[in-house]
Amino acid sequence: MQSGRFLGFNFFLLRFYTIISTIFINSFLFHYYEGFIMGRIKTMLIKRTTEELMAKHSDEFTTSFDDNKRILGTKAKITSKKMRNIIAGYATRLKKTQR
Repeated sequence: MQSGRFLGFNFFLLRFYTIISTIFINSFLFHYYEGFIMGRIKTMLIKRTTEELMAKHSDEFTTSFDDNKRILGTKAKITSKKMRNIIAGYATRLKKTQR
């Protein structure tokens, strides 16, 4: 049977190696993907709203974020500035991937 002191040290080493490996993996991914790891998660409301607007007005949206913001101002009633910007950004990204 192992003593409590030895088990605590093993737990410390396991935690230490977990943290070090996580840092290494994140650093590798950061350099491999040129820093674009996070930030592309969208809620279902944003995706659904953007896809509905793209289905109705697909030819009017462009690959320019500022143009898409102006289009959203005329085509949709979005009261929140943040939500409008997120939808415009997602529409821009969808248009760029369609090319």
